[in-house]
Amino acid sequence: LAGNVQSGTVDAPLAQPLTVRVTAVDGLGVLGVKVRFTVVSGGGKVDTLVVTDTAGIAAAQLRLGTAAGPDTVRAAVAGLTGSPVTFVATALPGAAKSLAVTAQPGTTPAGSPLAPAVQVAARDTFGNVATAFTGTVTLAIGTNPASGTLSGTTAVAAVAGIASFGAVSLDRPGTGYTLTASATGLAGTATAAFAVVPGAPARLGFGVQPGTSVAGAPLAPAARV
Repeated sequence: LAGNVQSGTVDAPLAQPLTVRVTAVDGLGVLGVKVRFTVVSGGGKVDTLVVTDTAGIAAAQLRLGTAAGPDTVRAAVAGLTGSPVTFVATALPGAAKSLAVTAQPGTTPAGSPLAPAVQVAARDTFGNVATAFTGTVTLAIGTNPASGTLSGTTAVAAVAGIASFGAVSLDRPGTGYTLTASATGLAGTATAAFAVVPGAPARLGFGVQPGTSVAGAPLAPAARV
């Protein structure tokens, strides 16, 4: 048994073949035995039927599936002691190719941090989170229905392929805002549309100031608060 517990990039062959040996009672290899290799999980591709060589060895090449995570293969010969044999390999994400918003902002008061916090993932060709990506992801206003300004930490270094923006806000109420996310060398993305509503009152102010008036007469113009 060789080739177990390997890792490699998604949709790529493992560095070493999956190998089993068929032996007789005396421990010598048996030639010409058909060993069936079957993918149990992970979606990879493997040589399905391999005949043992003069040393009793059957070796199959596994191409990992496109989803990151475990790939499991079973090798079996009916009626033999020790059959089946199970191999487990780990498919690792490929290089980052694009960005995707994985947590969308909801309706939020003006001036408050967007909630839920915007989260952006770097993904490989097959949509797996590219955990090796640690580059900077930058947020900007896409659609700006109320001429708002985006404030806070708008450039964040990704951690294990994920950039989280917990301290960004918009200052003007409006419906239909979107944000864009970009990173050098990657295809960008945008959030779904969301709304910013008026924030809670914080102070009073005069909309109209009173002018010089006669004592006992109504103020003119009338004060407006």
